[in-house]
Amino acid sequence: MAVVLNKDNVLRMKFMTGMHNTDPFFVAREEYLFQMMQEATNIHAHLRQSDLPALQREGHTWVIARAQMKIDAYNLWTQDVHVNTWAQEPELFYFPRVTTASASCGKPLFTAVCWWVVLDLATSRPIQPSDMIARFGLPPHDETHPRFPARYKRFRANTTPEIIPLHTCTPVPRYEDTDSNNHINNVSYVQWMLDSLHREFRDTYKAVDMDVFWLQQVYLGDRLTMCSGPAREAAQNPDVPHYYHYLTRTEADGNKSLVWAAESQWNRRTNLIHETDSKRLGWNE
Repeated sequence: MAVVLNKDNVLRMKFMTGMHNTDPFFVAREEYLFQMMQEATNIHAHLRQSDLPALQREGHTWVIARAQMKIDAYNLWTQDVHVNTWAQEPELFYFPRVTTASASCGKPLFTAVCWWVVLDLATSRPIQPSDMIARFGLPPHDETHPRFPARYKRFRANTTPEIIPLHTCTPVPRYEDTDSNNHINNVSYVQWMLDSLHREFRDTYKAVDMDVFWLQQVYLGDRLTMCSGPAREAAQNPDVPHYYHYLTRTEADGNKSLVWAAESQWNRRTNLIHETDSKRLGWNE
């Protein structure tokens, strides 16, 4: 896994797609894209002395509030993925990080923006991200370093549509899901969203757009339910399904709290593999 951090403040990494990163069709899993994004941003933070261990020594921590990922195509088993990540100008307390990925041939795979917040561990209150900007640095403003739209959209539960819960599951947080601050790792929520979907659906479709909100922290022992499906009042196109996903926690008093939410769009998997890769899989024969 090669890592380069140049003077333009962009971290560049190369990942090799292992068998465990792919689905039954040897195509990269959706959660693997989030794992690459998370690993690249974490390594970037580490090289800027701003990773979780460093922040915790300072009495601070990172939390992610939102991530939006747009997927152009999927890579296959054994293929390399070239990932770039950088910081962008902050908005209020939010610290946007952009991640792009491409195949070795140069064709784009995905673009993602995630919004992070630095919290004071003593007060659990956010702090201004100006210090983080100073540590990370920003890319130059030129044609080779475009800025991506990164205006934060606040999640509003009262505007979320009622869904037809076609897919449900009751995930059980495992020790392997926890990270160094004893919270459930961000990628595990995405995994649970995918776990809620029926195999027939996942055999047919791959995600092309995911907008994800982490609303509350989840811990070992929490009683959780993930519901996924289309909006009840919306017409559905079977070629490009549009789903919503809600993760709720059953509290000690029996009430349910919404702890995570996402909106996703899908396309048939045959439309999301580059032509040369389709031939490799035998889909064009």
